[in-house]
Amino acid sequence: MLTSPARTFLALARRLGRDRRASLGTTFALAILPLAVATGTAVDMSRASLVRSDLQQAVDAAALAAAQAQAHGETDRAHLATVARKSFDANYASADIARVATADLALVSEAGGRGIGLTATTAIETTLTRLAGVARFDVAATSHAVLDKKDFEISMMFDVTGSMANAPKAGGPAKIVSLKKAAGDFVDTLMPAGGRFAAGKVRIATVPFSQGVNAGAYAAGVSAGASASCVVEREGLGATDDLAPAAAPLPRPSDMACPKNAIAPLSADRTAVLSSVTGLSATGTTAGHIGTAWAWYTLSSKWNATWPANAAAPAGKDVAKIAVLMTDGLYNTVYRSGAPAMDGLAKAQANARAVALCQGMKSAGITVYTVGFDVTDPQVKTTLSTCASTLPGGARAYFDAADGAALKAAYDEIARRIRDNLRLAG
Repeated sequence: MLTSPARTFLALARRLGRDRRASLGTTFALAILPLAVATGTAVDMSRASLVRSDLQQAVDAAALAAAQAQAHGETDRAHLATVARKSFDANYASADIARVATADLALVSEAGGRGIGLTATTAIETTLTRLAGVARFDVAATSHAVLDKKDFEISMMFDVTGSMANAPKAGGPAKIVSLKKAAGDFVDTLMPAGGRFAAGKVRIATVPFSQGVNAGAYAAGVSAGASASCVVEREGLGATDDLAPAAAPLPRPSDMACPKNAIAPLSADRTAVLSSVTGLSATGTTAGHIGTAWAWYTLSSKWNATWPANAAAPAGKDVAKIAVLMTDGLYNTVYRSGAPAMDGLAKAQANARAVALCQGMKSAGITVYTVGFDVTDPQVKTTLSTCASTLPGGARAYFDAADGAALKAAYDEIARRIRDNLRLAG
């Protein structure tokens, strides 16, 4: 069936063709049809191009949505198709011109379950191009959304100082309780039971700290035999970088005060990582720069001789290294020749060393997220903000949580950013 514009042009051509008063009518009749077809084709092709662009945008969004659902553990193909359809409909603005039926939205799982392939087909009805016998232009778009091929190495620094046993000023349960819940959910998101990742895709280290760090089974090795558990910061050589302990051993503190919980290097064992989180307990004062240093050590390949079975990958394009630094308060303790100091200078030194270590991490290609929990001290807030990496769009990767719900929201957002690290691959 001819469209209304096509019928109008054809009727006009016939009338002019029957006009015998001059040869002008016949000549114009012969010329108008090719002119109409050429004009109509240009218009119809422009319409098709706009539809194709709109279709591609909607298919890209739908493929990403389905890939994200699949990444979260969804395996039911019908549900993935529903997710894709919902996203497609929300982004496709040309449905009134070229409808896409459910049967014309074809979804397949790709890349060993890491990705989604999605193709949409439709057609636009032509206008004057029909005069040349072309009733429709077919339009198609294809997208492939796959999980980023990088592996993920994540170090989680936890403040387990005595103040974490208290409730936040905004109310709610003890801060250590909220931390274990938020951090546990973070691990569950990135290491779900039955996981989305191949073995070793995500590895997580845990670094509890208070006025020192309990290095556990690694203490003797990193301290040149000086300590069987607690170690503190290096002064001078290795103070603000990731120098291997063989070159600069870590000191044993004179008071041997350190957290009950020991550090744990990178592991892909979900059960072990969750156990490290749920076993956290609070005691001691705050040497945040020491925790910051150990977050770096667990991600640094320079330390691989310390834990060869849990070695960190060299920095590069195939691995994303991430430090998540959490604290609830004052960085107020430093060590001088192994002796603790909490004098007026100690706070400034602890904050300055933490910032220097963060800068070193970022220069080494590590993305640094910082989470302040019930923090009111302006200096610590500045330290955490300065430590944090700059995210796409210019925002700082710094979260300021006043209560347990905000803490969980911060960890959820960081996990989402890591989990949804998707890219279009076609």
